[in-house]
Amino acid sequence: MTYKYSGTETWTGPRQALAFDHTKCGTRKGYRQHQNHGTPTCQPCRDANTAYMNARNATHHGHPQEIAA
Repeated sequence: MTYKYSGTETWTGPRQALAFDHTKCGTRKGYRQHQNHGTPTCQPCRDANTAYMNARNATHHGHPQEIAA
């Protein structure tokens, strides 16, 4: 695959995959690394993602509240 940038620069070849950084396990970034690398997600990363999503859902009002009749 060839990409043409503005000017005369061109880049040819696939993107290089970054190595999995196990020091990020237990964080949201670690969870995303598992997904990007296609590796099974460890429990600390699942817990971190759950905490992130719970906090995100608590602050973002994506779901309408039921109105008591």
